[in-house]
Amino acid sequence: MKRVWQHPAEPTTGKHYWRSLGQLTGQESSQRWQDREFQDGAAVMKDEGEQETSRRSFLKLMSASTAMAGLGLASCRRPETYLKPYSKMPEWVVPGKILYYATAMPRSGGGTPMVVHTTEGRPTHLQGNKFHPDSNGGLDSQAQASVLGLYDPDRARAFSNYGKPSSRDDFFTFLNAAKKELAASGGKGFAVLTDEVVSPTRLRLIGELQKKFPAAKVYRYEAFGPANGRAAYTKAFGAGVMPFYRFDKADRVFSLDSDFLGLDRVGGKSVGQFMSGRKAQTSADPMNRLYAVESNYTITGGIADHRMRVPASQTVKVAAKLAALIGTATGDSALSAAAASVKGAAYNPGREDYDVWFQTAADDLVASKGKAIVIAGSNQPEAVQVLAAAINHALGAYGSTIELKQTGLPESQLGSLAELASQALAGNVQTLLVISDANPVFDAPADLKWPAAQDSIKTVIVHSTRHLTATARKASWTVPATHYLEQWGDTRGFEGTYAVVQPMILPLFGGVSDHELLGAFVSNEDTPPFVEPSMAPLPMGTVEDPGPGYKLVRDTFNALVPGASEEVWNNTLRDGFVAKTEYPAAATAFQSGALSLLTALPDVAAPSLTAMEVTFLPCAKIADGRYINSAWLQEAPDPVSKVTWDNAALISVKTAKDLKITLAAVDEADVISVEIGGVTRYFPVLVIPGHADNAVTLTVGYGQTGTGAEGPGRVGQGTGFDAYGLRTTATPYFASGAKVAKLSGSVAVPEGGSKWTDHKEIPAVYPIATTQEHHSMYGRALVREATQKDWQDDEDFVMEQGTDAHLHGERAEKTAENAFSLYQPNAGKKEDGTRQPLLSDDLHQWGMVIDLNSCTGCTSCLVACQSENNIPVVGKDQVRRGREMHWIRMDRYFATDLDSDAALNNRQVEGHEWEEDEMDDPSMLVEPVGCQHCEAAPCETVCPVNATVHSPDGLNVMVYNRCIGTRYCANNCPFKARRFNFFDYNKRNPLVEKSAGPLSFNNLYAGPLGDRHDTELGKLQKNPNVTVRMRGVIEKCTYCLQRIESARIDARAHARKDKSREQGKYDETLVLAKQDLRIPTNGLKVACQEACPAEAIHFGNLLDKDSDVMKAKGNARNYELLGYLSVRARTTYLARIKNPNPELIKASPREAKKVGQGSKTRPIAVAGSTGHGAASH
Repeated sequence: MKRVWQHPAEPTTGKHYWRSLGQLTGQESSQRWQDREFQDGAAVMKDEGEQETSRRSFLKLMSASTAMAGLGLASCRRPETYLKPYSKMPEWVVPGKILYYATAMPRSGGGTPMVVHTTEGRPTHLQGNKFHPDSNGGLDSQAQASVLGLYDPDRARAFSNYGKPSSRDDFFTFLNAAKKELAASGGKGFAVLTDEVVSPTRLRLIGELQKKFPAAKVYRYEAFGPANGRAAYTKAFGAGVMPFYRFDKADRVFSLDSDFLGLDRVGGKSVGQFMSGRKAQTSADPMNRLYAVESNYTITGGIADHRMRVPASQTVKVAAKLAALIGTATGDSALSAAAASVKGAAYNPGREDYDVWFQTAADDLVASKGKAIVIAGSNQPEAVQVLAAAINHALGAYGSTIELKQTGLPESQLGSLAELASQALAGNVQTLLVISDANPVFDAPADLKWPAAQDSIKTVIVHSTRHLTATARKASWTVPATHYLEQWGDTRGFEGTYAVVQPMILPLFGGVSDHELLGAFVSNEDTPPFVEPSMAPLPMGTVEDPGPGYKLVRDTFNALVPGASEEVWNNTLRDGFVAKTEYPAAATAFQSGALSLLTALPDVAAPSLTAMEVTFLPCAKIADGRYINSAWLQEAPDPVSKVTWDNAALISVKTAKDLKITLAAVDEADVISVEIGGVTRYFPVLVIPGHADNAVTLTVGYGQTGTGAEGPGRVGQGTGFDAYGLRTTATPYFASGAKVAKLSGSVAVPEGGSKWTDHKEIPAVYPIATTQEHHSMYGRALVREATQKDWQDDEDFVMEQGTDAHLHGERAEKTAENAFSLYQPNAGKKEDGTRQPLLSDDLHQWGMVIDLNSCTGCTSCLVACQSENNIPVVGKDQVRRGREMHWIRMDRYFATDLDSDAALNNRQVEGHEWEEDEMDDPSMLVEPVGCQHCEAAPCETVCPVNATVHSPDGLNVMVYNRCIGTRYCANNCPFKARRFNFFDYNKRNPLVEKSAGPLSFNNLYAGPLGDRHDTELGKLQKNPNVTVRMRGVIEKCTYCLQRIESARIDARAHARKDKSREQGKYDETLVLAKQDLRIPTNGLKVACQEACPAEAIHFGNLLDKDSDVMKAKGNARNYELLGYLSVRARTTYLARIKNPNPELIKASPREAKKVGQGSKTRPIAVAGSTGHGAASH
């Protein structure tokens, strides 16, 4: 008989944490997920719905694994000379041994410095370069996943001319003739369209191109970028001046619609700098404080100590209110006058505490003058950016918390896409060179009519790494670009440090770098025919030609770096950057005349149900659409909405009720129509508590049309809905006056609809894959948080929350009670009759601590783990069934004072009238959960074949070749941290549709008769030190066992070398002391820890008292998940601490409730409450 564990009752006062609206309101769909012992079985297709697997949502397997059979790779090796790679394997290359090389990923605004893990000449994993001045070693998920793009079989691979296959030699023959014609006319009618990538070599070559072709014009375009901030700072401080925020020096930060911890990249290590002010070791340690004003919940808003939801269009008005208060307090008359000039400054978002909220926040900022930052979101209009700059000037931020740098970028020489479109439609552009991963045919503002503008240009050359985009399909010539891991290049970090991009491998599919293409244009010589690199070993003494890209970068290096020499160059390749090459400080002062922008701002009316506001945002995963063919990013849950493989419209609870939208969508979502200016698009809709009312947030980049070679790639094909069609030059970020309605039935796409969607019909209910309800549990309060005052009042508050509150006594007694276990700590008998201790390694015992005060929920750890451990992608249909394979799940919780959610659970609270909008204004926090590596692991006792066992150093490990797939271990895991391979996800190709008679089914269900996709290309990215799991096997977090074993080997080798060095000779027979074999303190990092930009994860040896992990475990905030189960988890957590303004807590009952102070003295009498039953374990 199955045992049902009756978990201790939840507390009836304080805060209530809930993962979804379905869980909060006791929806049947949510309870089904909590009741499930296993995910749906894989063997049975019960009905026609399962037999007819949705044709619009084919399982999208990882791109890097779906190459066609027989694919020939040009060269899986690194270039021989200059980088010390090999064509004949050198002695120091050991199979399976990882070699590390420094490089950088060119990106908008600034390059990302990184270290590449290479195995036998192929890149397999990426990590941040912690030695770079603009990096703390963390790496965001998009950068992590870029290694998968290297092996993407759908990336640009061949030259084409008007859609027909061509060759490299044919293109350069054309180019040699074309540039002579351009030279004869001085470049008349020639235009170059580039992006926001900051590359000194590219800028130098563009400058040379403009000298050679004086009449040529250069334009710059990104769908989203720093253009507004750059224009504002040009007006406020002068050309080329940009701010660089020092969050580590700021005690107070006020965000005006800026997701600076997430989508708004403002620096390479800004996340780590901000989090350095929240790593409290004791309750007396000072903490920074964050205020956030935003329309939709972001990870920055989730971290905020105080948050106010305000529609994006109204941000300028709340900024003006803040400016007025600060201007008065600091005596800045210019700031006060500018604030008064903003139309509609008397706006109130409907909060009774609006005035006191801003007054208290302004007082707090002024009290921290010189140690405060006000930051505006990158998508906010230029006027808001100028106003934020003026506030910072009044707060004395410049020179302290904000450094002004002179970037020297040629702003005035670059035109906009709107100007280019106008020139093209006027017939003034005959030749256009596009060097960018932007896709203007798809993502340009609709009113520019870019497709028509591009068609009017005689010759269009598109150079891109991506799949055959809509822009490339309309081009005269398409030129495949090399991936940044295949090319020579350079970039600058956000703060200007010069970094070299060096190739890790020769181009897999040929291709040309942007520098090589621009170099060919500016060269006075014809480009010679291409010679395929020889795979034969080079003769002794032969120097390999590194190619034109190397020479171009080296010329820039010699001109840019003082004292450039061969030694400095080699050191740069080793380090990845040149120290002390950051942008110089800008000697300038704030020009108050820039504030005149505010007087011209129109008064945008606050949104209403009949005239709603639509906000356009890049996706946290696929950005502006450029990463749509990355399966790792597609399957990573969105940090807030938790949606995968699609985009969805986000709205508030109140708006959902007004539109009669289903509140708790689990695997199906209602569809809404959104009409702006006569243009209508359709989107599935999700309800997100904390969203602004009467507003809709749309993430862009999805809905790219086409199939096969004419589409966005096999992974991106058919995913999501296009939002760019609603966006214009007048409404790049938000649009007002939208008409939004719920569909009552399906809508047929009119003739010609294929221009914006591949759907022939828009359903009223759309299947959607969200992970938030997955692995959810009854009655298990996993997260803990408190205010700094709570911590000061009770040092052991973590032992008074959640289920540990039911244990007896103080911390020491509760810890002792938790330590009780029925499991024996000893293993089998030794020869002398004594028993071997189960944890017998007296050198290493591994453990982990995750700091919830630093974790933002950004999913960097999730993608890094996937890259390091060969975790497969399963596709949308399998995710909807709860079968995602991620070893780390990122739980998102909303929290409300128990007063606030009482009405939704049929609860009555004495003396309190519940206000509906409180439910739409919760706080948010996140918690990553993986295998806890319990010392008394429940999973180990139930495995009938001993496939899950304990290692001597404290790891709960899986022996894959023993596992027979009973899944008893998964059922007995109290944390739901184990994953089961329902199919051979690493082998079978789910992109293939099979049929047998009238039945149609996915290739996964064909078993061994199905098509395989484990091809040569797909194997290149795999980590050879990690087993690729098969169908029927359980897998889960291993604490990166392969890294632990590698570190052990290194420690032994270094110990022998050190001892031999002491003796003056190398001795193979040398006997080493046991302590000499210990891995050095903090000498090992696991993949998730290494990737975390917030440095929220500590891992190390529990026997090393000096290790970071032991210091973290000694923190009073440290607690164990479900400690009362006595499983003695090796992974523990540091509770989250908020630092709310005590004056605001006193003045605002709403803010008091948000930090859990509302119902602490008013117990709730439950009357017919649902949704809080016993767990099925």
